[in-house]
Amino acid sequence: MRASEALEKLIGLQIVAAGHAADLRGFGFGAISTEIGQRDAEWWLHIQCSWRLESSDKVITGKRDWCEPAAETDLPETDNWDPANGGSLQERRLRDLFRDPANSQRELLNYSELLVVERAESNEYGDVVIRFKGDFRLRIFPDGSSGEFWRIFRKGDLGSHYVWEADAANL
Repeated sequence: MRASEALEKLIGLQIVAAGHAADLRGFGFGAISTEIGQRDAEWWLHIQCSWRLESSDKVITGKRDWCEPAAETDLPETDNWDPANGGSLQERRLRDLFRDPANSQRELLNYSELLVVERAESNEYGDVVIRFKGDFRLRIFPDGSSGEFWRIFRKGDLGSHYVWEADAANL
């Protein structure tokens, strides 16, 4: 399977959730639902390289915002602030976009009507552009010469994994 074929599985689906493991950002895609609590992700996109979510006029958030506190008041009294415990600028901006009011360490849920996939493209370097209705884009750009940069898979289906690795591109 090629990257473009794997990414086509997302067309018509909405980002319904976002999670993380350390600085890996995962976006869950599922059927559009207006019912509260019905935010089940069928496909997941795990990103381990540089990325950004943008609108027509600004960068909403990106990988680097993970290490930035959302506000000075989010910093603890010690130097041991950990974005995985909440309070990162990335989390705050995603939570605002998703209209997710919760303030916990669980995955973020998208309660907005935004981020429905219209098109997904990739190139020979593993760069990805996912275009959403309403002029939003998720850009992924591998920033190294080896290792895994992103993967897409169907929840619970090990055979569905498509992994983009620099070695796979024969760079």
